[in-house]
Amino acid sequence: MNEWLDLAKTFGIPTVLLFGLSMGVWRTLSWLGSWVKPLVEKVTAQHIEFVEHVQRCTDCQTEAIIEVRELVSRKTDAIEIQTETISELRKIIESQQKDSSAATKQLISHIETCTDRQTEALSHALRRIDQVAKNGENLSPPAPET
Repeated sequence: MNEWLDLAKTFGIPTVLLFGLSMGVWRTLSWLGSWVKPLVEKVTAQHIEFVEHVQRCTDCQTEAIIEVRELVSRKTDAIEIQTETISELRKIIESQQKDSSAATKQLISHIETCTDRQTEALSHALRRIDQVAKNGENLSPPAPET
């Protein structure tokens, strides 16, 4: 106790009170540390696991988007080839049918409708892929069980 009084005379009462309060806070935190440390380690481990899962999901989505874009690109190429073939068929049909009968007109109309539908479906697929890529929608595998 005399030590505290000597410190108070030398440094002043506010300084000694601050030092005593600091020591009390230090001991309290040391006591709480033994209780809090396992909790912090558990939360940290779960967070690291979560971050790794997010990374795996991001990688999976990236691969899926690349694969879908490749498939759409192939489909686009196929539709272009099909469109050229249809144009050639249209020319052949028109050259064979000089009178442009109703059946020929109906066949040409049907060919054009099919081509328009395929083009529309492809455009929709491309917009959807871009939307998924932009919004980061879920294409990931299910979360691992803990």
